[in-house]
Amino acid sequence: MLWDDYNREKVYRVESDGDTVGSATVGSATVNDADTLVESQWQRVYLTDHEWQGNIVLESDRLRLVIDQPKDDLRAYRYNADEGQYNLVQLGASDWRLFDVDITSIGLATIEAQLEFEGLTSGATHNLNLSLIRGLEDAVWSVPSNEDSTPQGLIDRLDPIAATTDTVAVPEQDVVKRTEVDR
Repeated sequence: MLWDDYNREKVYRVESDGDTVGSATVGSATVNDADTLVESQWQRVYLTDHEWQGNIVLESDRLRLVIDQPKDDLRAYRYNADEGQYNLVQLGASDWRLFDVDITSIGLATIEAQLEFEGLTSGATHNLNLSLIRGLEDAVWSVPSNEDSTPQGLIDRLDPIAATTDTVAVPEQDVVKRTEVDR
């Protein structure tokens, strides 16, 4: 899933006044004195040319990548089923940092993007293709055809969230623009 977080928490609580027995509001529930949970304050994104209002959030249901806009700061979180929450994953020690991101494809099972990284010491840049596949706990990284081999420092940086392969068999599930559908 791809989200625009609008710089808000995904889930927030509204305190109950204690007078409510129950609620049937879509996206929330209240029972007795419990707080009301409003499930999602983030907007789902379906278009690659979306105008971002907040941070870019890419999720595979097991791995969450957050790209802090406008700084292009990359943070990673892995879902812990026992705790029912995403926990921060420390990226590898390296001077390589995210410089730019382009979302290239949004499917029902896969999100694809091209990320440009910059070596802070050398000033060199390097592009990598990202495939985030629903259900996988790691990102699939690949080198674009017009790019040299990946610098070791960048490999070290992304290793904690990188799959051990650059190819994964995934069923084709995509959203097609209405203008591209024959009638």
